[in-house]
Amino acid sequence: MITTKPSMQAILGDGIALRLLTEHDLSRTLGWRNRDAARIQFKHSEKLMLADHKVWFEGKKNLTDAYYFIVENKDDGQAVGQVAIYNINRTNQSAEVGTFIAAPEAEGRGFMKRALLALMAWAFKDLKLNRIYLEVFATNLRAIRIYESCGFSLYGQAGEMLLMQKTTELNMPEGRASANV
Repeated sequence: MITTKPSMQAILGDGIALRLLTEHDLSRTLGWRNRDAARIQFKHSEKLMLADHKVWFEGKKNLTDAYYFIVENKDDGQAVGQVAIYNINRTNQSAEVGTFIAAPEAEGRGFMKRALLALMAWAFKDLKLNRIYLEVFATNLRAIRIYESCGFSLYGQAGEMLLMQKTTELNMPEGRASANV
């Protein structure tokens, strides 16, 4: 049985809006992702073809433990990036964030940081999560600085990947302590 996600309102943040990724967005996001500067930051860094990207999207769009978003500039409605939250575990109240891609013309303008902050606020408040984690190449210093400025801290390393997390006390069961290790 195929389940579909209920439609949802855009997640609003400081100067940005996050809306669900659609098939209409795939050519644009593929172009962003296939740029050499972007794709080398992905574990699977080979260039993708549109047909493969569509297959990926078909496999992701109805998952109930994952949301892929387009980041839009609220001033002009232009798509400026992509973010995602996936591996949502409601039992453990945790999820992974990633698939951060900025449009080339939007790089360095703070859109991705604001998108991550809005995504985390939504995840902690609406999904009732208490831990969000991510993996980042140790050489991706620009991204690491953004994550640290959003409150993420290092909790481990797996090969060339740094493991970072952000926690909140907001949704912790009573008697359970949390620390942003």
